[in-house]
Amino acid sequence: MKTRLVYGTIGCLAVALIFGAASGCRKEKPAQKESVKEAVDTEKSVGIDAKAAVEAKLAEADKLDGNADKIVSKCASCEFGMDGKSDHALEVSGYTLYFCSEDCKTGFEKDTTEAILALKIPED
Repeated sequence: MKTRLVYGTIGCLAVALIFGAASGCRKEKPAQKESVKEAVDTEKSVGIDAKAAVEAKLAEADKLDGNADKIVSKCASCEFGMDGKSDHALEVSGYTLYFCSEDCKTGFEKDTTEAILALKIPED
């Protein structure tokens, strides 16, 4: 009787672990989403005009390649760590942003304002 109880308990635990693991395999939201929301909330709470803030961020990003030509040549989705390609370009507020892949461009253009406001521009 005691053996049956032990095996029954182990069986229940195994089933619970399997179902728990299967339900826990959800894709986590990227950490950037939280920073995007925080950046937008900050912009709204201090009353800064979002358009002006977007243009200021784009101007900073434009300087990363040493040319103030309104072309951001590094992939903003990859935090400016990858070179972008003109094949994956996006026009925003008079600036052209190059992305390294179509996936990066697509993810970024879902909400360009939020994505731009959340950008962390690397310092030299």
